Amino acid sequence: MNLHKIDPFSGNSTGAYSNAATVHITTKTRSYAGSAYGIPALQRPNFHLITEATIHKILFEKTSGGIIATGVLASVHGKTKQYTATKEVSLAAGVFNTPKLLELSGIGDENLLKKHDIPVVISNSGVGENMQDHLMTGVSFEIVDGVPTGDPLLRQEPRALELAQKLYTENKAGPFTIGGIRSHAFMPILEFSDAEGRQKKAELLTSILQKYPPKPQDVEHFEAVRSFIESPEAFSAAWLIILAQTNLHEGGKSFVGSDLQPEKFTSLVVAKVTRSLEDLLTSPHQTLMMYLKLMHNSYRKRNHPDSFHIHSLERAKNYILNTAVTAYHNRGTTAMLQKKKGVL
Repeated sequence: MNLHKIDPFSGNSTGAYSNAATVHITTKTRSYAGSAYGIPALQRPNFHLITEATIHKILFEKTSGGIIATGVLASVHGKTKQYTATKEVSLAAGVFNTPKLLELSGIGDENLLKKHDIPVVISNSGVGENMQDHLMTGVSFEIVDGVPTGDPLLRQEPRALELAQKLYTENKAGPFTIGGIRSHAFMPILEFSDAEGRQKKAELLTSILQKYPPKPQDVEHFEAVRSFIESPEAFSAAWLIILAQTNLHEGGKSFVGSDLQPEKFTSLVVAKVTRSLEDLLTSPHQTLMMYLKLMHNSYRKRNHPDSFHIHSLERAKNYILNTAVTAYHNRGTTAMLQKKKGVL
């Protein structure tokens, strides 16, 4: 594929690399935002953490230079308190609660705020709009008998657990030192790499945008995403290999001890959560066919029936429509853009 292992922090993420995931590289203990950043921050003399607090709204003040945030109104242990900022208010309440808090504070679509009797501080119809997400799908496969897998651990077999615990306790080694995600790669759409493929890709993207034309405020975003997808060097999909057991299709049954499952992500023209799935699934997921050809085995089990009969693009689309699920990577509801283009 001519894609080499790269440093994901180099600025060029196209290619493969191994994820550090949730295990500290030296101590082999769990590593996450709380332990890596939160605990050190708590040691600072100017850092004060208030827990079990519910923010009701942001407080504002009108000045000659405009409206500025001065603090927040919150409930802490059943008591309402006002906290005044000495410098600035940083809002980081997540993809859903951030726009919700802005709207409760009077920043949002004027008609919506008036409907709920919320005084309008700043009219901005972009608040809470433009939510985006990645879709993912995948296929699991059975391996040759005799090859070691994680099945005994997934089945919680005492002998496997005992050995894993011993390896970790004595040598800081073994499966307990491995994060959830093993190998990872950001990749372009390989089927569209030659001249004929690039032409087909351009025609496909054009047809999608003609069928689902973007709103005026989304045009620039769509053009940026399209240029990224059309670039032969830029990635538009991600492949993951994880040790897990998952059935993505509706009504599927999870079997303890399933093997590695690569999962596929894409972010093609995701502008609204209500947007039709077709424009999200058409182009990037064609690459899935390549992987399915490698893993295809009509005698294997535990997969969606469609995965055994993917011999055409249309069948690949059907498989994706039957198995695509959210990646829970929601974002975009308070985009940092010029007001006329986004939210903030």
